[in-house]
Amino acid sequence: MRATLSSAKAKDGPVLFVCRGNICRSPFAERLAMTIFPSSLTIQSAGYLPPYGRSCPPEAVEAAFSFGVDLSPHRSRPLTYSLLNSAAAVFVFDFDNEVFVSNMEGNRPHLPILLGALSSDQGRGMEIADPFGHGIDGFTRTYKLISESLYAAKDLLCI
Repeated sequence: MRATLSSAKAKDGPVLFVCRGNICRSPFAERLAMTIFPSSLTIQSAGYLPPYGRSCPPEAVEAAFSFGVDLSPHRSRPLTYSLLNSAAAVFVFDFDNEVFVSNMEGNRPHLPILLGALSSDQGRGMEIADPFGHGIDGFTRTYKLISESLYAAKDLLCI
């Protein structure tokens, strides 16, 4: 995994976070990564569940705010072949995301990386579950895991 992240650092292109709907996990990871990773990196997020242009649930916005992240302006974006194949690194959150991204036609430059695999708390598994429908506490737990994993990714990227 370290080799994958190191090669991503050397490649031009965005760091991309992909989840199902692009309204809960990936926009939070995108916005938080913008504060953790160097400003020279382009950070983006997308999802594969239409319709697009949806806002984040109120619980997501509230939970994200406690981490210093403002999700209120976010609108969901579609995952496209162009976006996927231009990315320097692609992070996903669960095995369904991983399978979907891996099976997208034309996705040959890299494999998706399970963001949760970077967390130091491997006792909880590698997936970061979708908090949709689990209230503010579910979002807060999920965002804590994403935050821990992003700091670990920064260390692995040596940035």
